[in-house]
This record gives sequence, structure tokens and C-alpha cells, in this order.
Amino acid sequence: RSSDLKKFNVPLSNEDKKAERAEKFGMVQPVSTGTKLEERAKRFNIKASEMPGDSRLKQRQERFGMVAKPLAAEGNPYKVDNRERVRKRKERFGATSSGAVNPETDAKKKKRAERFGL
Repeated sequence: RSSDLKKFNVPLSNEDKKAERAEKFGMVQPVSTGTKLEERAKRFNIKASEMPGDSRLKQRQERFGMVAKPLAAEGNPYKVDNRERVRKRKERFGATSSGAVNPETDAKKKKRAERFGL
């Protein structure tokens, strides 16, 4: 199949490229992640249920100060809620935005527009 696609200059999909390369070098096709975890558990003589997973991730997040709070709207338990950080930043620096109206800036813009005839 890939040779026919090459004849007509049709680009191969990533899966086709991987399969062609595996065939070329006599490699075994990659297995799914579930079977990989089972093989790893056998190698280290542990149960697949004891494999480090969410608990390790949560410990790491707590250690580095990225405690993930589940967001009700998205339901993603690993997404960090930045609302509290944004609120603290607004308190510290004041609420600013690029679209803020400043009388000095408006006066400078008017002078510039008059000067250049805009």
C-alpha cells in the first residue's frame, strides 16, 4: 500500500509511517499502554493495582505547591484553579487592562493625530 501511495506522491499518515518503519527494521508494533503497565508490573514483581499513579501525582503537586482543585465546570481534577492567584495579583498591582482609559494618554493621542493629520 505505501509503495502505491509513494508512486502518486500521496503523503503517508503517521500510523502508516510508523508501521512501515517497524516493518523495515523488524520491530514489533507498539502495544497499548494498559499492556505495557501489566508487563512492567510483572518485571518488578508488583501488582498492577499497586503501580504509582494518581497518588504519586498528587504528592508531587503538593510538594511543589500546585495542589489541583477540581473545577466543577470542567471536571478536570488536574487543572489548577488560578482564580485565587489572579485575585491576589489584582489586589497587589491593581486592576489594569490594555483598554483602560487614561486622560493623559487620550490627550497625547489627540496631539499625535493632529500632528500627523489622522
